[in-house]
Amino acid sequence: MNKNEEAMITKLKRSTTEVLLLSLLSQKDMYGYQLTAEMKQQSNGLCNYNETTFYPILNRLLNQNMISMTRMITDQQRVRVYYHLEDSGKEYYEDLKRACRLYMDTINKILSSSEGTDNESDN
Repeated sequence: MNKNEEAMITKLKRSTTEVLLLSLLSQKDMYGYQLTAEMKQQSNGLCNYNETTFYPILNRLLNQNMISMTRMITDQQRVRVYYHLEDSGKEYYEDLKRACRLYMDTINKILSSSEGTDNESDN
């Protein structure tokens, strides 16, 4: 992947981070580092986020009562904050997922229709 593609993917990631976070939390409760590791693993490394990227989004979702958090003490006596998707967050996630799919389907339709015209413009 070249630098131009990386910059474009960064822009796309910004607009999709929330739905991806909600998707992960719909699978199970997770803590911050776990969210970043799971995102990286499920995206085969394409969605490689810094843990701090998620906190503004998580805080907003907390303030909107879409998610909740639970503090747990690990074996090493460290506090780990787990995030949980609440019922209102599940509804919001389903709506957001439908909207994303509709938008992505539209983008794919437009991109597919332009593929036939790209060759014609070269002539």
